[in-house]
Amino acid sequence: MAELATDYARLLGPDHPDTLRARHDHACNLGEAGEYVEAARLFAEVAADQARVLGADHSGTLQSRHNHAWSLGQAGEHAEAARLFAEVAADQARVLGADHSDTLQSRQSHAWSLGQAGEHAEAAGLMAEVAADRARVLGADHPDTLRARHSHACNLGQAGGHVEAARLFAEAAADRARVLGADHPDTLQSRNNHAYYLGKW
Repeated sequence: MAELATDYARLLGPDHPDTLRARHDHACNLGEAGEYVEAARLFAEVAADQARVLGADHSGTLQSRHNHAWSLGQAGEHAEAARLFAEVAADQARVLGADHSDTLQSRQSHAWSLGQAGEHAEAAGLMAEVAADRARVLGADHPDTLRARHSHACNLGQAGGHVEAARLFAEAAADRARVLGADHPDTLQSRNNHAYYLGKW
């Protein structure tokens, strides 16, 4: 993909949308290969160029900014990832709407990154809001809703709310068993976390 991006730049010019897309895809491939630091660097560069050429509110620009934050988080830069997710989520809400799937994903990634950075109380509050919005937009049984509920309970427990976390994990486990199946890995994860926090009482 790097060679393709180079060829596009040579034939069409560095600012052509196809060149920018090829650069974005190259960074995606690096991220999927686990090269998160390099992917983050490339996403930051292509996002800046997309903003200059296509506009700050273009969907491609917003996507590259989201992926930049994601790659930083995967590389362990959780606090910076959280900051960038908050910024892109705000812009996505303004451009795409508060209920757009990209906006909801960036909000969930923001909360998740805060939790990874150790800000569990704030992450729990934000994840509860995301879970409620996921349920309203996608439905209570959607896997993304269930995932947000599980993450809310995780951060609540890590913030010291062991009793409430155990209750939420029990509810999430029951709903995941009903929707995904009793043996689904997500169901087992919620059941395991429920048992863990029961032992904290």
